[in-house]
Amino acid sequence: MTVKPTGYYGTITRTAVIKMQKQYGLLVDGIAGKQTLGKLDSLMQRDAAKAASSTAAAAAENADESQKASSRGELHSAESIIDYAKRFKGVKYVWGGTTAKGFDCSGFVKYVYNKFDVSLSRTSAAQAKNGTYIKKADLLPGDLVFFDTNGGKNRINHVGIYIGGGKMIHSSSLHKGVVISTINSGFYAKCYMTARRVLK
Repeated sequence: MTVKPTGYYGTITRTAVIKMQKQYGLLVDGIAGKQTLGKLDSLMQRDAAKAASSTAAAAAENADESQKASSRGELHSAESIIDYAKRFKGVKYVWGGTTAKGFDCSGFVKYVYNKFDVSLSRTSAAQAKNGTYIKKADLLPGDLVFFDTNGGKNRINHVGIYIGGGKMIHSSSLHKGVVISTINSGFYAKCYMTARRVLK
């Protein structure tokens, strides 16, 4: 209820007072007495509280939307990287390769991330020191996953890009080239070593 004072008390004002008195079960006399003014004051306080609550709710909603937008932005970045990496599926494996004519594992990862202005070291062992450590259970698309494929020597010699769903894209071997593989079962589950997050 909004009341705009005019300093004038005439027929219109009296009619409004009577209407209000009837609406709220007050003594209907058309006079803005103590009881009527008290009710009016409580109504104004209620409206002010509602307005403050609405403002706070709107601010909270805007903050939530901003957070969601930020999250979507981060996800979009990872999705863009993964989509770009998938363009190279089937490209042959080349030892020391760093171009789309042929990649080794770390050359592929470095090439993909360089496209998005993320600078990485050249070898898989060195890339395992880039970014921040991430537990396997906390992997997100865009994280780097590292392996020891030499049979339990505890020496990192392979890297891939985690794409979600327990899978990675990587330049696998001379026979396969760039492929998508699972990391939660089979060969790569057994030789999994660590993971790093290089996206901010």
